[in-house]
Amino acid sequence: MSIEKQKKFEYIGWVIFVFSALMYIASGFKSGDILGISGGLLFLAACIFFLVPLISIRKARL
Repeated sequence: MSIEKQKKFEYIGWVIFVFSALMYIASGFKSGDILGISGGLLFLAACIFFLVPLISIRKARL
């Protein structure tokens, strides 16, 4: 598998993680679970921190 294809799969995986974090946050709001909302927000922040280098590398190549 080429490096470019691997990076694409990695990017798609992180996007799925972001959607997962958003679902955790929505579930926390629906149930009124502050701990669940907090955990979802922290998970979302972590995903964004991991996505920033991938996005900046991708933009640099364009």
